[in-house]
Amino acid sequence: MTFNPSGTLAAAGADDDSIYLWDVGTPQPIAVLTGHAGYVNGVSFSPDGTLLASGSHDGTVGIWDVASRTRLATLEGHQEAVLRVAFSPDGTKIASISWDGTVRLWGVP
Repeated sequence: MTFNPSGTLAAAGADDDSIYLWDVGTPQPIAVLTGHAGYVNGVSFSPDGTLLASGSHDGTVGIWDVASRTRLATLEGHQEAVLRVAFSPDGTKIASISWDGTVRLWGVP
């Protein structure tokens, strides 16, 4: 689970292959992002809060537009589950780590 930089939104991956997005003032999710084919193990907001990265048991990294709640890109290259994802401080790169023992650095599309 993670909060956006302003602390107004929270996101969490789930074992139903989805990402749940909450306005922190409401008890129910405001959106459910779908598109992974495996558990979502990690999520991270970009430093400006406009993007969300997700790492999944399906071995992919998803990039999501927070405002439109749409998937912008799918990054493939890990051979096993992606455990964690993180944006660089300037928001231009994403790091991901996998059960396959690799760490990958991706340019943000």
